[in-house]
Amino acid sequence: MKIRLLHIDDSEVDARVVRYLIQQMEMSVDLHWVPSLDDLQEINANDFDAVLLNMCLTVTRGRETMNAYNKYGFKLPLIVLTGMEDRKLGREMLALGAQEYMNKATLSFELLEKTIEYAIERY
Repeated sequence: MKIRLLHIDDSEVDARVVRYLIQQMEMSVDLHWVPSLDDLQEINANDFDAVLLNMCLTVTRGRETMNAYNKYGFKLPLIVLTGMEDRKLGREMLALGAQEYMNKATLSFELLEKTIEYAIERY
């Protein structure tokens, strides 16, 4: 089964890193990257199985990003990616609807693959 994954991240470099990690996975993933939440206006949530969301975008940070994302009403497993280690903020993201909170600095393809799989199964 091919997983359809939406990746929202304002950093093209980080998007390339995520794409590289996904290419290393055993699971088959169709990855679609958009650089901002504004791009969600053009996207049908039914086209995806899960979302990777960078917590800090150009115009929003942390809780702001989650609240802005939630306004679109996507009912999909959500994995939040961040460049910071902040457990309190991670718990906040989970309380706001994220399935998981992951630090980009410690991201590996094995960890990302397992997290995507579990997030979809639990949702």
